[in-house]
This record gives sequence, C-alpha cells and structure tokens, in this order.
Amino acid sequence: MNSNDFPDLIKLSLCDLAAALARGEVTSLQATGVFLDRLEGPGRALKALARLDREGAASAAELSDRRRQDGAALGPIDGVPLAHKDMFYRAGQLAQCGSAVFADFRPARTAQVLRRLDRAGALDIARLNMVEFALGITGDNEMTGMPVNPWDPGCIPGGSSSGSAVAVAAGLVPAALGSDTGGSIRLPAACCGLVGLKTTMGRIDTGGCLPLSFTLDTIGPLTRSCADAAALFHILAERPPAIRQTAAEFTLSGCRIGWPQNYFFEGVAGETRQMLESVAARFRALGCEIVPLYLPAEIAHYNDWAVDIIATEAALFHAPWRHDARIGRQTRLRLQRGVRLAPSAYLAAIDARLMARSLWQEKVWPNVDFLLTPILTGAVPKRSDLADPDSQAFLEQVLALARASRPVNFLGCPALVMPASGWDADRDRTARGPIPPCFQLVGPDNSEERLLAAGSLFEEARGPVAYPMAL
Repeated sequence: MNSNDFPDLIKLSLCDLAAALARGEVTSLQATGVFLDRLEGPGRALKALARLDREGAASAAELSDRRRQDGAALGPIDGVPLAHKDMFYRAGQLAQCGSAVFADFRPARTAQVLRRLDRAGALDIARLNMVEFALGITGDNEMTGMPVNPWDPGCIPGGSSSGSAVAVAAGLVPAALGSDTGGSIRLPAACCGLVGLKTTMGRIDTGGCLPLSFTLDTIGPLTRSCADAAALFHILAERPPAIRQTAAEFTLSGCRIGWPQNYFFEGVAGETRQMLESVAARFRALGCEIVPLYLPAEIAHYNDWAVDIIATEAALFHAPWRHDARIGRQTRLRLQRGVRLAPSAYLAAIDARLMARSLWQEKVWPNVDFLLTPILTGAVPKRSDLADPDSQAFLEQVLALARASRPVNFLGCPALVMPASGWDADRDRTARGPIPPCFQLVGPDNSEERLLAAGSLFEEARGPVAYPMAL
C-alpha cells in the first residue's frame, strides 16, 4: 500500500480522514500504509522522521479495523494514524529526545497524552525529529540536522517541534503533538503555515514527557485546521471528543479583540503589520470589535524573565549529563546560561510571573476577550541568515524570534497561531508556494475552546490553504 493507491488521502484533514474511516471509504490499515510510506520516503528526505515501527503500526491499524467492523470504535478518531515529537514517552520504547545522550533511553512509563490518545483509538506510528532536549527555536539539531521546510527549503522550520511541523505541512501525517515552553509549537506553526495551539499551563498533563521547564512547559497539537486542533485538544484535555467545531456553536458577534498599542508591534515589518490589519478587518466583518489597549509596561521584560526561568530549570533537570561530550554545542551553551544565572535572578523571575498573571487578570482580560498579535516580526527567517551559535548575534536572533511567543508562556495563558490567508480552492494543492503569513490570537486561562471556535470562523471566511505535498 502506498500513496499512489490513494492519491487524495494525504490531503485530508484529521477530521475528514476520521469521517472517511467511519464511512468505510478507507480502512485504517490502508491509511496507515500510506502515511508510513510518506514518513519513510519524503519524511526521511525532509529530515522529519526520527523512527517508525511499521509492524507495530500495521497491527494497531488491523485492531482498529476490527473494532470498527464490530461496531465498537473507541471514538471518532479511532484508526487515524498520527506521529509525534520524539519526547513523548512510551514504556519500553526508545525516546531519544533529539539527543545522542538519550540514544538508548527506554522509559518505564507512557506519557499521559499518549494514553489519552490510545483510549480514543488514535494510532501512534512514528516519532518525529526535534531540537535537542527541546531547547531551541530555529529547528536546528547538530546530530540529526535541521528538518527541511516543505514550503521553502531555504527557510527555517522553527523549533523545537520542527519535525512535527514539517510532517504535518508536507502531508506525512494529518496531525502531530508538540510542546511549547517558549514558542516551540507556535513558531514552527508560523514557519510552516500551520495551526498551532499553545495550551493553558496545566490544562494538559505533561507527565511522561521530557521536561524542559516545569514552570512553563505545555503540550498541544500542530494541525492544518482549527477543527483538527479542537478534536485533539478535547481528547488531550479529557473533554468530550467533539470531532468538528462549527460556526453554529459559537458567534463572534460582540467579541472584543485587543489591538496592543505597546510591545507586540515594536520592530514589526510593514508588510506584517498590513497583514495583521487585514486580519483585524476580517474579524471586524465577522462581528468583532477591535479594541486598542495598552498592556502592562512590564511586558517589556517578560521575554527575558521567561528565558531565565527556562535556562535555570533546564540546567537543573539536565545536570546529571550536562558535561556529556555528546551534547550538541548549541544545547551546551544554553544549559550553561542556566548554570551561570544567579539563584536570585531566577527567583525574581518567578515572583514577577506571579505578579504579572495577577495584573493581567485585573487589568487586561476584563477589557478584551482575545489579543491579536504578530507571531513573527517579518518573513520566515532564512537558514543562511542565522548567525554563528557561539555569537551574541545568534542570541539576539533567538530572543527576537520568540519575542511574541515567550511572553505568553510567561503568563501561562493559551494562544492560537494560524495562517492569515489561503489560496483559492481550485489551485493545485500539491504545488509549492509562498509560506502563508500567520498571526497569533491570545486568550485568558482556559479559553482554548473559544480560541479554536474563533479560529474556525476565521478559517471559513478566509478559505483553504494549499499545502506543499508533492514531495
């Protein structure tokens, strides 16, 4: 079984593939064979694949098909093949976490998110490449290489969930899980024109996943539609597994969307601002009120404080092997920052975070339902433009790249990144084209359902995105 037998299968969203399985138009075994071939072929060429288990995946697909034939499907996504960032543990199986240090690591437990997907019948067919220890946002990995952005090989894929973003954008799998501590879901989503959901701190159980920062770590999906993200979120957060979010379930009439007057638009390129103004106009046409507002002045420090927290907690977790010669140079430099940081600076950042969360609950969220912000200040960075990792210039690039994402992690609230524009539905869906520019919608704690519903309505008005799947 290969993709030539089902040429349109790779273009289906997670929800549409689930519906095709339910209607009997394709079996899970057939679909799994197609995506395994995609992962082994284009997946290796794009450096997105870490490992797969063809035999185990086929056996799981056959079990799913028997359940469906017996009328005992576990849920709407039973039999849908998925693959995930190589930091989600499954008991007894390799979890290399993008590092040679973990080359033989076989955890004794299974990640809670995988257990929830297992209960829903989803198939776990592969692990995807990632930045070493999830500690980096460009997508580079000195051991496994940087995954190739399927829209433009000259551009970075974003990190640290680099393989997950590349795999979904290239049609290697319909959806994948990633982690987001400083932007590691949202930045790859922005670089690869995807939907990426950063969830509320603590909303989804991180047990059984490689830690980076226990204060800021979150887990969420990377998908090609808000409906797909909603389907996975409802399962991961142990909500009723609604497979499709529709406009009938939510209205944007009277929704207040904040337009920040400070911080987020500083240094933003003119074309990016124009894109965001067009996004605001579309939301306004959908019934929203665009509300200019000033954010707390301390937001200027959130990025730096988040870096201090991440560096300190990462250095603490990785202390037993921090001096291992197999660790990549970039990772070693980032861990050293945490070692050098004074404990008082870390504690100050923690205190500032608590105060910031309280201040936003009092001063920001009572006035708006969401914030509309950039996620990148300009075009997706070129690989050739990255400075030497040992240089101060590289540090400045990394700080700038996550300028709009890390403050959200610092606050702990959820955020949705998605494409601002699509292509005409009649356009060839397999052709490469310019990377769709993305925007970020930020909401208060536990507003994921409303963010995804708003995103779904925006998608309906925007039209489809044609992803580069002819690889």
